[in-house]
Amino acid sequence: MWRHRLCNQTMLVFDFGCFAWHGYFELSFLTNDEPEMEMFSRDVDFMAQCRLYDFTSTYPSKWPQATELAIEMQQSYESESEPSAKADEFFLHVLL
Repeated sequence: MWRHRLCNQTMLVFDFGCFAWHGYFELSFLTNDEPEMEMFSRDVDFMAQCRLYDFTSTYPSKWPQATELAIEMQQSYESESEPSAKADEFFLHVLL
């Protein structure tokens, strides 16, 4: 979907944000076009400073392929008696 926009970029860091409580995924990249960025920064806002931070939210159609999954994730989170455990489960799936 974003191939035309990213085909000439070299990705140095990829960040996949998973926010079960909002039903939201956040994709971000740090590219080689951002030499001023320190990729090993301990700054918690590091990815938010990247040019391609949460780039799916800026695309006119957002990320339609993930919409249904995001809604199901939020509904599952909200229906749990132990929501934090459900969030941990989602985070583990993202890592694997």
